[in-house]
Amino acid sequence: MRWQAVYDEARRRYAVGELLLGIARSMGLVRATVREYAVAEAFPARLPHGAGPSLLNPYIAYLTVWTDEGCENAVAL
Repeated sequence: MRWQAVYDEARRRYAVGELLLGIARSMGLVRATVREYAVAEAFPARLPHGAGPSLLNPYIAYLTVWTDEGCENAVAL
């Protein structure tokens, strides 16, 4: 896992005394991320990302009626 390896490397560098800013610059990370990794007892779990609600959700019933009647023109809908 890529992020686990990044976490391990950041922790290793911090443990040997490298500065947070130096670690961040050399690894291409934000300093806050390096700080989070440095003080964490274990690898911070990443939250799963899923599809959010659609902007069309409020109009599903309206669109369903029109498409059931044969309308396939997006401009007309």
